[in-house]
Amino acid sequence: MDQGNAIAGTVDGRLHKAALATNLDDMIDIDFIARLDRNAGGNGNARLGVQELRDLLVGTAGAGKHARGRVGDTQGLHGTLHGTILTAGAVHGDKRHVKATGRHGYHKIIGSGVEQLLPKAFREQLKEAFAFDTPTELTKQVSKDGSRKYLLEYHDGISVETVGMPRRNKLSICVSTQAGCGMGCAFCATGLNGLKRSLTAQEIVDQVLHVSNDFGERATSVVFMGQGEPFANYDEVLKALRILNDPDGIGIGARHLTVSTSGVIPGIRKFADIPEQFTLAVSLHSAIQSTRNKLMPGVKKYTLLRLHEALQLYTEKTGRRPTYEYAMIEGVNDTNPEMQALCDFCEGTLCHVNLIQLNDIEGSPLKPSPIHKVEDLQR
Repeated sequence: MDQGNAIAGTVDGRLHKAALATNLDDMIDIDFIARLDRNAGGNGNARLGVQELRDLLVGTAGAGKHARGRVGDTQGLHGTLHGTILTAGAVHGDKRHVKATGRHGYHKIIGSGVEQLLPKAFREQLKEAFAFDTPTELTKQVSKDGSRKYLLEYHDGISVETVGMPRRNKLSICVSTQAGCGMGCAFCATGLNGLKRSLTAQEIVDQVLHVSNDFGERATSVVFMGQGEPFANYDEVLKALRILNDPDGIGIGARHLTVSTSGVIPGIRKFADIPEQFTLAVSLHSAIQSTRNKLMPGVKKYTLLRLHEALQLYTEKTGRRPTYEYAMIEGVNDTNPEMQALCDFCEGTLCHVNLIQLNDIEGSPLKPSPIHKVEDLQR
């Protein structure tokens, strides 16, 4: 059943002010719901049961007792109440009122955590319909510049890193899209243990919320540059981007949401076709094929020629400038021939090149280029 029918069916004679006043008054505008009830012909006397609440929140009225919001599932509690409220507004022609209502409820649910919003007894009832798991902070490291790196553990024991970077009254957050990574890049510590699993959209968003809550500040930008290859988890990454961008949700501007790929061409092509103006970054690291194959074996099949063509198509379709990330590795990709190849790759294209010093990983034979060399070339 589609969501419009679900809300209409639920409202009809069952979704009433008396029920919501005791349980959901912080989530939904009571007068608006009462008005929906009158429009649907309800008599205002029945009470909302747990099964009916489940049906309302997950958008599956009439789907039976086995409907359940899974951990991190954007079709569960975090994602669907917002959509259900907005659908109700569309069905009943009161979009302006419901938009404000949706923003109020959605911020409370996603921003504060449902477990803090509802009465304890009511939470116990809801456990049979929904899981309220949020990541647990295992460790936090604080740098001199104020940045904070977190190790967060999810319900199944899988853990990922995320970083909060404050600067001039702004907060940028770097999130992971997978636990581990299957790309096998020679310079990356994450890939040493392989890929464990991809994250759901809500698990990605939860990283942003955790960091934002810890800083006590709203996130102003998010970069998908942590663990994992985002375009190997394309659908969930796109869902997370849209939740973060949603003006009725987190409300971060599209151009302040950046996805970094190692060069997965099918993902770049799909990314070029979406309407939102999210920002694209590409981990290039060498414009000589033999060098790039050694550094990034996971994208060997996506040759530099094909990557260049895909990026040209991206800029033509979107009018947006991708950023090329280039980690400088001493004696490997910082030589004169490598730099000339990089210039040739960029010539005549719309792009920005970000030369950075490689992170020094203990035990790795790859070492960062001297910082003065990176700075000289960047200028």
